[in-house]
Amino acid sequence: MVRLRLISMGLASLVVAGIIYLAVTQRFSAVTDIFEDLDAIKVEIEEKEKPPPPPPPPPRERPPPPPPITQRIPPPDLSAPPTPTPLPVQERAVNPPAPPPAPPAPPVITSPQWLERPNARDFERFYPSRALERERQGRVVLDCVVRADGRINCSVSSEDPSGWGFGDAALRISERFRMSPQTVNGEPTEGGRVRVPIQFRLQ
Repeated sequence: MVRLRLISMGLASLVVAGIIYLAVTQRFSAVTDIFEDLDAIKVEIEEKEKPPPPPPPPPRERPPPPPPITQRIPPPDLSAPPTPTPLPVQERAVNPPAPPPAPPAPPVITSPQWLERPNARDFERFYPSRALERERQGRVVLDCVVRADGRINCSVSSEDPSGWGFGDAALRISERFRMSPQTVNGEPTEGGRVRVPIQFRLQ
């Protein structure tokens, strides 16, 4: 029994001595290297799992400016004579032209010399019928221009009372008037004016 114990103790001491020898001679370096390699693999796996950061957006490019518009100026024509430079014109006040003189007004005849005049028959013929029926009387003043032959062209200047036809009757009666026309160098002329009053009265 003592011998077996001695043998087992000797074997145990050999095993312990071998382990110590291996530890001293770094026989376990392979085991530690395996653990170190696992950490490295873990770090590499973690780095591979992280997605890469997105690239920055490209800068916006501004459109190029439009080309400048150039106007071609034709070269001067050296064969043409030079254009004279106009001299400055001094402004001066110009009086507007005077209006032409108005034609002289025809002379007014105040004392006409009648060659023909209407008679009572003419007044009875042209008397307004409505006024005659109502026994109305009237007065008309005619503004007349004397022609070269002595006849007169008239217009009604005033009529009293109006609306009874005395003006139209007086214009018809004026055709029976004829006066001595004015003469210039012995020749009869027209243009004189005369006012002719005409009375319409009942007898």
